[in-house]
Amino acid sequence: MQLQDALEQFLRHYNKPKTRYNADGVLRPLIEWLGSTRDVERVTAIDIHEWVALMNEQSILFKDHPARPTREGKLSAYTIHGRIKTIRSFFNWLVKMDVIEPNKNPARNIAQKTLPRRIPEHRIATDEEIHLITMAAFGHARNYAIILFMRDIGCRAMEIAGLTLDKLYLSDYSASVLGKGDIWRDSFFGEECALALQEWLRRRPPAPHQYVFCATRGAYNRLTATAISDMVERAAIKAGIDRPIHSHHFRHWRATNLIQQQVDIPTAAAAMGDTIQVFESHYLHTTRQRVQDEIKRTAYKSRIPSYKSSEVEDR
Repeated sequence: MQLQDALEQFLRHYNKPKTRYNADGVLRPLIEWLGSTRDVERVTAIDIHEWVALMNEQSILFKDHPARPTREGKLSAYTIHGRIKTIRSFFNWLVKMDVIEPNKNPARNIAQKTLPRRIPEHRIATDEEIHLITMAAFGHARNYAIILFMRDIGCRAMEIAGLTLDKLYLSDYSASVLGKGDIWRDSFFGEECALALQEWLRRRPPAPHQYVFCATRGAYNRLTATAISDMVERAAIKAGIDRPIHSHHFRHWRATNLIQQQVDIPTAAAAMGDTIQVFESHYLHTTRQRVQDEIKRTAYKSRIPSYKSSEVEDR
């Protein structure tokens, strides 16, 4: 079987168009580099390792991307990790379909770096950024409703894009969203968000589908996850924020916000649609200053006479 034929058959087993699109974006460049008419059995482990090395050396981002401008930069460890995972899935599927022998799977020994589970601080929006973006969206009924929904729930852009009218319960201040792994969960929002959603629904055009959020012009197509993330980025620019802010910055902010408000971990993890283990590894990191403050606050205080704090100094 030729690589190009194997790819087309592999992509058909994905039910979701977005997943199929992403897999195609990862695998097609590899197959074109290997030779699309090449037989799958002729692909070697050395070929795959060389491709991984090229990904690590890549210095241009978003080349030929339909929405994002090309710029200089390296692929992140997360991006490379995800691409390797897709490559493995492709060749594992070929093994499962008896196209290649298990011991001839060229991707079986690809080494992957362990990813840091902790969410770095630069990927978390600040309270001020959340406020500024909220204000920037005010006056646009749809965008304002999306921002407040994202702010209260901390949901992913794909979860907002997939929200349908029959899964939105305004009187209950809740919605059922479809998350990763096709798992449904109940999500809850506040009164301010409910009022914003109600206003958007009052103005929502007569779209020929049941998705809550849609375009306000043309055929009133449903908003995609990419469109939602791009909208957040534009709102951040309008707000005068001098760094890229995307929908996931809101999600990470909401998770840390729940911790700061002393919501217990099982409840916070359930609210975010995470397992307790994932939530803890992502968000239960803290700063040196906070550790120092808590140790000073809880340090044992003896009943014997003590020195005054002004007498403590470095030597």
